Amino acid sequence: MTQTNESYASMCDVTDEQEHQFPQHREVPTSRADLPAGTVLASADSHLLEPADWRDRMPAKFRDRAPRAWLDDNALMHYSYDGLEVVDHFGACVSTGREGIGDVDARIADMDAEGIAKDILFPQFSFAILNGLSAAHSEAPIRDPEYSMAYIRAYNAYVAEVCAQYPDRLYGLGILNFWDPASAADNIAEIKDLGLKGLILPTNPPSVRYNDEHTEPLWDAIEASGLPLSFHVGERVDMSGAGTLGTGLMQNFAPYRRLWSLLTFSGILERHPEMKVVFTEGQLHWIPGTLQDADIFSSTFASLYEPKLAHPPSHYFFQNCYATFQEDPVGLRMLGDIGADRVMWSTDYPHSESVLGRCQEAALAVAQVTSDSDARAVLGGNTIKLWGLDD
Repeated sequence: MTQTNESYASMCDVTDEQEHQFPQHREVPTSRADLPAGTVLASADSHLLEPADWRDRMPAKFRDRAPRAWLDDNALMHYSYDGLEVVDHFGACVSTGREGIGDVDARIADMDAEGIAKDILFPQFSFAILNGLSAAHSEAPIRDPEYSMAYIRAYNAYVAEVCAQYPDRLYGLGILNFWDPASAADNIAEIKDLGLKGLILPTNPPSVRYNDEHTEPLWDAIEASGLPLSFHVGERVDMSGAGTLGTGLMQNFAPYRRLWSLLTFSGILERHPEMKVVFTEGQLHWIPGTLQDADIFSSTFASLYEPKLAHPPSHYFFQNCYATFQEDPVGLRMLGDIGADRVMWSTDYPHSESVLGRCQEAALAVAQVTSDSDARAVLGGNTIKLWGLDD
């Protein structure tokens, strides 16, 4: 078994044409762009690789079933947990090949080289595990709630340990129990005690409907906590058949029209005006069209809607919501329709779609099409303010 937090460069047989795509082959320049004075680059989305072996982190009763990960001879990642096994067909070269995804000092070195002051950390494969543990029907949304909760606690403790090594640079988000709303407040209290800065829920859990009436204690607890809630793309990718990679990428990097609509039209956002929701790595350009269509449909079908909303649907985006992006020239041209205070730049370190190796270039592209004050907000100020990273 190959430990997943080791470097995979030696295992990845890539061509010259592929080499620029994969994160472990990218050079990280130390040059600096001419950004507006006072700009602090803070990434609202990057990734941390979980340990390869969880046996020492899970309760003793679950150690024989604890998650483990390894690479095969084709550099494909395998996850084994609770008697199940999943193969990540993206491969280690694409997602986890950069040493800094698991080596904290190497990550900080990359951040220093590219001028990134602060980094919000998301898990790499934890939601694949939790989705695999989900049951097929809503009456029993998770196959073994005790095991799943033990894994969530183990992950949250792990990311807190990592962030403690660089407390003014790295900031973790805690995974929140999504199948038992009655326990949400206690779960959030544990996350706060660990010093984590926010919460994560899966974008589309296979066995839970966020708009079910019984989920209300979940939203109540999130709002009461004051911690921002993040969703992230790319949790369930179908990798079978011709053209599936391209199709899966197009689908899984654009899930938020449905999710935002569900949170809005069900009244969740209206009932929880203080809850802050972050749609992560879905870019920006989906927002103006979604808000436009939602307001039009709300007007033309108003008599049929249930529940009735007090405001046009777009109101709830500006009341509750934020979005992150790496590079989105189309979306930035619509920044006036979205609001510079609703937008946060990120590096997505160290995935293939990340701006690793081009962070200064990507940041300059933002600064060139916005005012200085908007650039400072988008490139770091909004992230620092929302998660309280200047505490």
